[in-house]
Amino acid sequence: MTKHISSPKISFYIWRLILLKDKMVLKGYKYRIYPNEPQKELIEKTFGVCRLVYNVALQVKKEAYKINGTRLSWVDLCHQLTETKKDFDWMREVDSQALQASIKKLDRSFANFFSGSGFPKFKCKKNRQSFQCPGNTRRIDWEKSTLTIPKIKDIPVVLDRRFDGKIKTVTISRTPTGRYFASVLAELPITLPAKPPVKPDSTIGVDLGIKSYVVSSDGRRFEPNRHLKNSLARL
Repeated sequence: MTKHISSPKISFYIWRLILLKDKMVLKGYKYRIYPNEPQKELIEKTFGVCRLVYNVALQVKKEAYKINGTRLSWVDLCHQLTETKKDFDWMREVDSQALQASIKKLDRSFANFFSGSGFPKFKCKKNRQSFQCPGNTRRIDWEKSTLTIPKIKDIPVVLDRRFDGKIKTVTISRTPTGRYFASVLAELPITLPAKPPVKPDSTIGVDLGIKSYVVSSDGRRFEPNRHLKNSLARL
């Protein structure tokens, strides 16, 4: 007896089991934070320095291309940033990787521009402010409800959702109304459903073949439903 079966029906589950085994997924969580005055002062300083680095890097890229057609990469700009920090001590008061993340963000803005988006604009102090912490210390104390990032420890945070995974990045932001938030990107394991016990009386094996799409262990054959695919336009 020959039956028809939709092509993605079985292959979807097989691919899912193969690809998701021992894999991780990235998930974002956004929390409200309430920094005290010293913490708020350092956060605001980081906003300012990251904004300055972004704007200067944008101006340097524009001037380099205007003068001799040189296209500076984010690596070139990071090298220039390292040299510049030697002459300005106040730039070393904030997280160095947050500054590099600002340059990488500019690089993504140019990549989007070459893909059809608008040309990158200079950042304004009045708009939403943010900086990213892609490395170094990033820790949540679930018992004390605090968040620790590079240069700033134990920021009070409202932990309305909990996760068990590795923190990849933390983005601190401030809205124009003065509210502070922390957006945490975490790497979480994918939990597959438990494998059900095999019951010989109600279990069959399937084989994906060439001559027949699917052949079961009890002798049945299933062919791909080409008739539906060919008739979709008419339907």
